[in-house]
Amino acid sequence: MPDISWMTATETTTAATNRTGISITPTIPPTTERTTTGTMNGKFPKAKILNKISKSSNNTIITDAWKTGQTGEIVDIKGDYVFRFIDFIDNGELRHKHTTEESKLTCPIVATGLVGFWLHRKDDIGIKDIFEAYFKFRLEQYVSAHKNDDDAWERDLQKEFICHHHIPSEKNLIKESKALFAYITESDQKKLMSVSSNYLKFARAKRILIVRHGLLTDTSIANIALWNGCEWHTPAQPLLAGTQRRYLLDTGQIKETDIPVASLGNYRHIRLFNALIPFGEVELPVGQIRMY
Repeated sequence: MPDISWMTATETTTAATNRTGISITPTIPPTTERTTTGTMNGKFPKAKILNKISKSSNNTIITDAWKTGQTGEIVDIKGDYVFRFIDFIDNGELRHKHTTEESKLTCPIVATGLVGFWLHRKDDIGIKDIFEAYFKFRLEQYVSAHKNDDDAWERDLQKEFICHHHIPSEKNLIKESKALFAYITESDQKKLMSVSSNYLKFARAKRILIVRHGLLTDTSIANIALWNGCEWHTPAQPLLAGTQRRYLLDTGQIKETDIPVASLGNYRHIRLFNALIPFGEVELPVGQIRMY
């Protein structure tokens, strides 16, 4: 099969055959074109494979450079941060296999959740802004979905989302998005894994920091330690004295002390830890913590 470079749905076909030597049949819309401009041997350099993922069905890239060797496009059809692989027929002539949106929506989902959101926004804003925007987007979705529940009047929907719903839900969406790995390079896979891992750290830091009598205690799911530039301090009066906390105290890695809310400015970083979160895995600037 000849190499196929890229096709954009906003450009105009000027000839029936281009430099790849493949005829473009009438089944491809007349507003599309294939070209080898800026490619190597008819394909994009591997490092740019993520750039062939299309944010909109109005401007798509059709290629056979996917790691699977299939010809098609990865595109967000509805603008809802859900990306699908839309396969094409290529037997010497490139033809649509899915001619309606309904048919395209039956194609396999390869990215969703945070991964889909990042693919949409990565060229427009920085990673911190992406994380903040996605967290807000998901929080608003959750509140909207539950605000009319019969018992919503007595529930703290924001706290529910932060403490119980978001991270388990997001882990499932990240797992679902690993379907994209079949189509992209190993370096691209590592990039997505890094983005996903860092987002989960960011989301964990949103979990509420509990204050009692003006003193920090812990979060809703983990003990905490704060770095003052010299040593790690953990609250002397936690609500839950976990086994990991006891071990860190016994081994001298953290020091127990009262930490008034007013003293937060004396600290630079905060770590969250418990039996399932190793000490040092989740570390963030103090400015990112929330109190309740």
